Amino acid sequence: MIPFAFEWQELVAVSVVFAFISFFINSKLERKKARSIQKEVQAFQKKLMDATKKNDEAELKKLEAEQKQMMGKMQEMLLLPFKPLIVILPIFFIVIALIESYFAGFLIQLPIALHLNEIFSLHILQSSIYGPRGFFILTAAVVALILEMIYLKIEGKFDKKVVLK
Repeated sequence: MIPFAFEWQELVAVSVVFAFISFFINSKLERKKARSIQKEVQAFQKKLMDATKKNDEAELKKLEAEQKQMMGKMQEMLLLPFKPLIVILPIFFIVIALIESYFAGFLIQLPIALHLNEIFSLHILQSSIYGPRGFFILTAAVVALILEMIYLKIEGKFDKKVVLK
């Protein structure tokens, strides 16, 4: 067993690796499909608004037939974020089990309290003690949020370049 001084660093490393893996799985299984559906729905909504403004009855009837398909696509888009969970959740539970056995006895005190009872009682700004599972979840969540922010920032820059050309 490794001395305690390095345990938290190893746990952070495992959390970062898990966050990257789940981010990669999430981006591969969801983002491209969601974007294509979103573009289709936006194009449909634009056609619908134009036809409504022009009061084009023939176009409105045609779009009414398409509306059922669009509703199906919108429902599919709402379910897309749950598809990666089929892969990510088993990995999560395996990692949690390994962490709890490898880092048995690990405790760390952090200056924030994010246990549910502390959040609901609004005692967030007090120190709290975390075991390996709680520290892993907290660290992985923070890393995942940072990854998402970086990805959206980079994606936004590329989208702006494409629009400007």
